[in-house]
Amino acid sequence: MRVWNDVSGLSWQVRAPTAERVTFLQYRPRLRAWRSSARQHQGRRAKACRSGGGRARVWRLGVPLTVVCALAASLAHAAATSQPATASATPGYLHLNYFEGDLQIESRYDWRRVKDRRRGPAYGRRTYRQRNTVLSFEETLGLRLEGDVVDPGFLRFDVGLRLGLDQQRAVEQRDGLDRRDNDAGWLAEYDVHVDLFDNKPFSAAFYAEREDDRISRLFLPSLRHDRTRLGVMGQWVTDRATIRLTLEESRDDYDGRADTFDNEDLRERVARVESEFELGEYHELRIDAEYGRLRENYAGSPREFAATRSHLDVSDVILFGSTRQHRLETMLYYQEEQGDLAFDLLEVGPQLKLMHSDSLQTQYKYQFNRYSFEGVTARTHRGDFDLQHDWRDALTSTLELFGQHQESDENDEVWNAGGSVHWNYRRPNRWGRFSANLGYWYDYERFRQDRGTQVVVNESHRLRDPLPAFLNRPNVIPASVVVTSVDRRRVFILGSDYVTVHRDGRTALIRLPFGRIADGDSVLAHYLYTANDGRTTQTHEVSARIQQDFKNGLTPYYAVTFREQRLSESDPLGFEPDRLNRHRLGLTYRRPAWSAGTEFEINDETIEPYTAGHFSADWQVLKQPPHQLDLRLRFSQFCFRQFVDRDASLFDVGLDYRHEFNSKASFRTAVAYRFEHDTTRGDTHGVDVQSELAYRIGQLTLSMEVEYDALRIASSDDDGVSLWFKVRREFPDLLRRRR
Repeated sequence: MRVWNDVSGLSWQVRAPTAERVTFLQYRPRLRAWRSSARQHQGRRAKACRSGGGRARVWRLGVPLTVVCALAASLAHAAATSQPATASATPGYLHLNYFEGDLQIESRYDWRRVKDRRRGPAYGRRTYRQRNTVLSFEETLGLRLEGDVVDPGFLRFDVGLRLGLDQQRAVEQRDGLDRRDNDAGWLAEYDVHVDLFDNKPFSAAFYAEREDDRISRLFLPSLRHDRTRLGVMGQWVTDRATIRLTLEESRDDYDGRADTFDNEDLRERVARVESEFELGEYHELRIDAEYGRLRENYAGSPREFAATRSHLDVSDVILFGSTRQHRLETMLYYQEEQGDLAFDLLEVGPQLKLMHSDSLQTQYKYQFNRYSFEGVTARTHRGDFDLQHDWRDALTSTLELFGQHQESDENDEVWNAGGSVHWNYRRPNRWGRFSANLGYWYDYERFRQDRGTQVVVNESHRLRDPLPAFLNRPNVIPASVVVTSVDRRRVFILGSDYVTVHRDGRTALIRLPFGRIADGDSVLAHYLYTANDGRTTQTHEVSARIQQDFKNGLTPYYAVTFREQRLSESDPLGFEPDRLNRHRLGLTYRRPAWSAGTEFEINDETIEPYTAGHFSADWQVLKQPPHQLDLRLRFSQFCFRQFVDRDASLFDVGLDYRHEFNSKASFRTAVAYRFEHDTTRGDTHGVDVQSELAYRIGQLTLSMEVEYDALRIASSDDDGVSLWFKVRREFPDLLRRRR
């Protein structure tokens, strides 16, 4: 049961999801509710500031605002009393090169409706309905100025400031209740950059930024993003070295205004040192170090993640040879984390690249890794040898060999050895261009007799509907799985962003439609797995592809992959060899204004066999001004063999239209629709519409934006409309006007 904050003495509450809805969404409840004053108490924490509580936040905001306002006032006074440059006898100390202002009025209307069809007997098959409306107004004054003190080489500044008022009225109607709330506050945004001693051996910079923008999400309401950043940087430059020191504090506040699930608060304090040294004409050394403290609240969860992170990155590069064609690079990376999601990593390794001729090169690598995750520490030694040969710019041959030994502190060892060979052929012919590639890959893996726990970090996977992404290792410990974004800045929440399923000793990730992982996004998985007693695994894989690009735009292709995996003994935990027999036959046709393609796919594998057909088309219907119209179409049909009664269909269509009425008026709209049919998860309908109409009269700009989102799933409907209306009056070049 989800309970909201108490606003004006009213307790806001949402019932638990039904069993049918939980089954479809894999434990992600989808009943969305609004708090009447969500914007004041959570979503607009960084923008609506009042006396009373939150004095620390007001103080942190007031200091930079006071400085900025004082600077803006003094510069405005200087601009008002200054004389034309041609009449000035002395250069003066304060120079304004640019000064403009604007007045802006913006209003927003949000309407959202939720209907949840209850199926459980405890609810008596009743239907739950809720409707929310929010009306807000903002009146702001903006200033932008740029100049210097004494001269640009001494102190240069660039200041942007926006101040104003905010009023809001919210209404919620549900279960016969009518709740209302009114509130008002003041707004502040700023963007200040100050450079001291620019282009000198020693220079410094100060910056303070605070902005409020919207983050658009497909089929979901836009997120409001308040970002605050404060920092100072010092730099020392010589003929042979450059050293930069940066101290920065940042905060990112995300507010969906429709559900606390969409709210996130990320705070970070960082001290960073970056240095570059030229130790010789062909010898460079780079050292980067960073220390940061992070505090994060994800997906509206009351739990706060806290971590302290330190990392050191050293790279040494030496070029040698008669023409400096050879390269020796030594890399060291150390990362230490303390906190809720601690992860320690040490990587050390030299890499030698030799260019024997224009067509032949070899590369030698050694790497030592030590990483700790979830209380388990593992060490890895790995050696690689790569050889690449080009023959007449038509055939590229690549040979790769590797050997690896990994051991953990639980007295468990894994040996890996193998390699691959690839040939890539390409050659023009009388019809166009022909290309083909052939590859063979082999891997040998042996576990020590004693059973133990091994760790895997930074394993990359792409989550694509409706396919599960299976982790590479079997016998995964479910509680140890942690999924992050590629940059490891965001930790995704189990049950909100993704779910895990277990099948035949394998663990797979499945994204949820209402989470922060978009269809097709890549993620990193970190987990522990149990190594079996003395098992030996051998894997052979062969892949090939042929393709002919005809001059008329027609491109047929065929790709095939065979994988055979053998175990020395059966796995008592249920792991089966991962065998694969995959065939893809496709055809694309490209013309200047449109393109279309189709593909038939047979994926016969141990884990998740399926047969699929795909079709896609892109058409630039209108491309001549004043019109521009683009259409997109995607369709896929999946038939899963392992489950006789399961198939899935995905249909996506998109439209982008732009129209320039004249030099003053313009219109644009983007429409997206998705239909997904899955015999085990139900049907999904998604609609996303975004339109904008802008009109400019001299220095006056009027704009209106409309956003409509609708998402219909197994047992609930969610749709809403947001409208923005903005009037902006610009006052450019106030210096010239004053003169």
